[in-house]
Amino acid sequence: MMITIMMLSFYSANAQTIVNSLAELREAVEQNNQTIVMTPGTYSMSDLDSDERNIICSGSNNSIDLTGVHITCTVGSVSDRYIIISGDNNTLRGMELEDVYSNGMTEVTDFSAYNKDRETSTVCKGLKGAPDITITGNGNLLVGIKLTVRGSYPYGYGSMYGIGSDHVFYLDKRCGINITGVGNTIDSTEVQQRAFGHGIYMQGDADQTVIKNTLVEGRTRAYAELYEETETYDLPYQSGYVMPYEDNRAIPTDEVFSLSEDGFRSYGSTGSVTLENCTAKMMRGGSKALFSFVRNSNQL
Repeated sequence: MMITIMMLSFYSANAQTIVNSLAELREAVEQNNQTIVMTPGTYSMSDLDSDERNIICSGSNNSIDLTGVHITCTVGSVSDRYIIISGDNNTLRGMELEDVYSNGMTEVTDFSAYNKDRETSTVCKGLKGAPDITITGNGNLLVGIKLTVRGSYPYGYGSMYGIGSDHVFYLDKRCGINITGVGNTIDSTEVQQRAFGHGIYMQGDADQTVIKNTLVEGRTRAYAELYEETETYDLPYQSGYVMPYEDNRAIPTDEVFSLSEDGFRSYGSTGSVTLENCTAKMMRGGSKALFSFVRNSNQL
């Protein structure tokens, strides 16, 4: 009898939970000690009620397998972080999370049109600096994730108009992943940063953070293109084709610049942050601030 009870207890603690919708996933990740597997496929955050369009992983000791799962979120349809990992000792594996524009655009090419009507357009609506994913709990692992970040204002001018409270034009940034908890690891992850903001950044008590085998990639643009923006609503026109955040020097004609911020960024006294075998491409900076250890990582 005792053996039977022990076996039932073990099975209960490790039972597999299959979920077939974001609503089911949202409910499952609030519990503890599970193996959660989501049926592969494409899902949209718009399938959830407008006030519930995020996944809050408040449970602990869960293995969350999202291999083959592609989650899209229409820019402007969610006003806060999409995924919040607030529990401890969870593993989130295999997900692809993508910001998508309602007009079907995948790459901004007409920056004048993109930035024109920020008051009414949802295309350039950011998260006011917030990330798509935030990790506030401790001892969590993200592995094999792909994240495509889109939607911010302005976009197409890098940091030439400011980066924070000290800015020339209104900022509505959007970042990739933010870590504020202790002992979290990101492994074999890709962040395609197509918005003005950081790829992966640490704040608060993010001690013992490890990021390895990870790519953050942005876009670059030639400064000379800014002289082609001649409409009265264009930001280069409004600023007199100078760089007001950089001593009002004239916009150069022989340089390129990144449209995003840093690939890996640490703010304040976050404690130990380790980068190993990581790459930042076409970002404003590769790794900035306090990093305890950087090995086989580079900026391209």
